[in-house]
Amino acid sequence: MAFALNEGAYSSEILRASILSVPRGQEEAAVALGMTKARVYRRVVLPQAIRIAIPPIFNNLINMLKGTSIVAFIGVFDLMYTVQSIYQISYEIAPLLVVATIWYLVVVTILTFVQSALESKFAFTRSNSLRRRILSNAFGGRS
Repeated sequence: MAFALNEGAYSSEILRASILSVPRGQEEAAVALGMTKARVYRRVVLPQAIRIAIPPIFNNLINMLKGTSIVAFIGVFDLMYTVQSIYQISYEIAPLLVVATIWYLVVVTILTFVQSALESKFAFTRSNSLRRRILSNAFGGRS
C-alpha cells in the first residue's frame, strides 16, 4: 500500500507536469475553433500530455517493482520474502535467488515491452506519402 501511494504521488505530479507542458496556444487554438473545454482536453491536451508522461511513469513503475525486494527484510510478504522462507527450510540459497532474479527480470522485461508499445502507439507519425514529398522537396527532387 505504501509503495502504491508513493507511486501515485509521483505519477500525479508527472501527469500534472506533462499537461502543463502542452503549449497554451494549442488550447487557445482549439477554443477558437469552437471546442468545449472538455473536448479541448480530450482531443488536444491529453494526447500530447500522454506522449510526454509515458516514459517517466513507466520508469517509476519499474523502479517501484525493483524496490519491492527491500520490503522482504521487514517481513512483508512478496517474492523475496517467499524465497527467504523457502531457503530457510531447504538451505538452497543460490538457486532460489537465481529464480527470484529471473522472475524480476521477466516482469521488468514485460513492463519494458509494454512501455515501448505504448510509446510507439502514441508517437507522432506522418503518412508515408507526406514523408516522401518532404524528403523529395528537401533534396531538390520533383515528384
